[in-house]
Amino acid sequence: MSLGEQAAYHDAFDVQTLSYRAPEVIYGQPFGHAIDAWSLGVSLAELFGGKVLVQAASRGGLAVQVAGLLGRPPRGAFAQSKYAAELLPLVQHQPEALSRAALRNKLAAELGAGPSQQEHQLMDLLAALLAYDPAVRLTPLQALSHDFFADAFPVCALLPAAAAAAAAAGRGRFGRSARGGVGGGAAQRGAAGPVSAGLRGRVGAGRRFLRR
Repeated sequence: MSLGEQAAYHDAFDVQTLSYRAPEVIYGQPFGHAIDAWSLGVSLAELFGGKVLVQAASRGGLAVQVAGLLGRPPRGAFAQSKYAAELLPLVQHQPEALSRAALRNKLAAELGAGPSQQEHQLMDLLAALLAYDPAVRLTPLQALSHDFFADAFPVCALLPAAAAAAAAAGRGRFGRSARGGVGGGAAQRGAAGPVSAGLRGRVGAGRRFLRR
């Protein structure tokens, strides 16, 4: 979607399927390509968990569902949005917005993640994609540079030096492993090995569930 096409939706904000709608669209703020990172995070969570992550029949219901997952929006985040007066009172009773680490742990519990390093890394990837602030969500390059993909697709090795350095910097900022390390060196990434049969099975089961 081009910038011109995005602006055409800034009246009713009727864009994205409701269950995959990013917070800035829910609350009625100008949006950009980061809404796709949110939708990707929801889709990956559903493929892994085999269940719908958030589901509602209305804008208000969706705001409540998202706040139940992430906590209430940070102070001032949507204060000037089109639907602030309608939606913010619905979520004020929720706890403060979770940190990335806290959201990672919550997603692991709700989606039934196992103890493997790969599944911990996947939960960290999801937490980095499911952020209220679109400026904090991973960009496509940062997502591809995340530890979860390092063995299957070492994207930084395919990039020019300057782009690889930028991706590595993004991974250092956003791509902390679930075990607390930053980025992950070759030895740490190698310990995870190729995608495990267990993880492939979880995703396959999730895909079959979502086809119903």
